[in-house]
Order: sequence, then structure tokens, then C-alpha cells
Amino acid sequence: MTRERMLVAAIVELGLEHLVLLSSFTKTAMELGLPSQADATMAHLDEEQLNAACPDLENLFDGLIAGIERHGLVTRLEQSAGPHSSGGPRSWTISELGRDLISRSQQLGAIAEARST
Repeated sequence: MTRERMLVAAIVELGLEHLVLLSSFTKTAMELGLPSQADATMAHLDEEQLNAACPDLENLFDGLIAGIERHGLVTRLEQSAGPHSSGGPRSWTISELGRDLISRSQQLGAIAEARST
């Protein structure tokens, strides 16, 4: 499947909540409201951090993360591959495809905003 088809498939299946969760991977710890000294984008986020950053989505978390993972938008890190890994909470990193989807979503948002003014 081509990259474009993969993006279209993700857009068709996923909802706004999926994009909100996915966009968390492109923000700094400060933007997410997470305690950290770093002002860089988070290299990876774990379940606890994502739930803290998106508390309104906590009850939907398993389904949302499964959807964005199924479309290859995030990758689960090895140390958290098991369902109840003893290595700590499950964690993920955003893929290039996920970054591309967020970038394109932001571009579409800017176009829509420009048209409404």
C-alpha cells in the first residue's frame, strides 16, 4: 500500500479523538503539562503521560491507541511490548507516517481557518 493510501485509510477510519492523542507526540513536555526540564518534543510517551496530557480521553485510551497503532502512526517500544510488561507502563513513539498525518491535518486546519475569515 502506498504512503498516500495509508494516510487516506487512517483518515477514513480515525476520528478527531485519535488525532488529538496522536498530536500529543508532537508537543513538548511543557505543552503537554508534564513535569520535565526539557523543552524538546518528547521522544516517546507512556500511557500515564498520555492520560495526564489528555485526561478527557482516558476512558477511550485503549481503543484510541490501538487505532493509531494499527495504522502505523505510532510504534510501541520494545520494553513495553507485553500486555502487562514488568518494565513499566506501555510506551510509544510517533512514526514518520504519524508526523506526516499531523502535519497535513495542521495544513488543512490553516486552510479552513483562512477560508472562514
